Amino acid sequence: MAQLVKRIAACLVAGSIIVAAGAAEKDEADSPKHPIVKGATPSATFADDYLLRVETTGFVDEPVAETKPKETVLRAVEVVVRPDLPFYGKLEMGKRTLLLVGKLRATEDGTFDVHLRYVDTLDMGETISTKSGKPRRVLKTSACESNVSVPLGKRVILGGLETRLGAFDPKRKDTQTKMYHVLVLDKYTQPASPRR
Repeated sequence: MAQLVKRIAACLVAGSIIVAAGAAEKDEADSPKHPIVKGATPSATFADDYLLRVETTGFVDEPVAETKPKETVLRAVEVVVRPDLPFYGKLEMGKRTLLLVGKLRATEDGTFDVHLRYVDTLDMGETISTKSGKPRRVLKTSACESNVSVPLGKRVILGGLETRLGAFDPKRKDTQTKMYHVLVLDKYTQPASPRR
């Protein structure tokens, strides 16, 4: 539980905490076609592909009630990755941009160390003037940077936030928001080619 609280505290709504990633070593004795990560299980090779997915799950601005609102996946970005190679994924959806960068490393115990940075940016559709007179777009950005150990197929919470806002107008209800980022790593299987 203490680790979860630390992770949630590390993922700030506006900013991030930088964590250094360790460099992974290659085993030079193995075949160059499918080199195995040093100390890793034989099933993790540089030729293996994995699907890394970060989901933002929860609810936004729901009325406060006795029963908690249903949590859903609000947005997600995924990228195909290989051990010891940097990865990059960018998804643009209207005024929202999701960015996922990092590196995956296989470990001796069969899990994977993932160093990642996840950035969620929303263009608010407004501009502000600057000293140079050039307008600047207003962006709402949340970022999370983390170094976590991930077993295949298991969901790992990276962090998140929970808020409750009181309404000043008695005709309006108090609202609550809960959002957290979840990392999932699975073995990637290429989709079958469509038949012609």
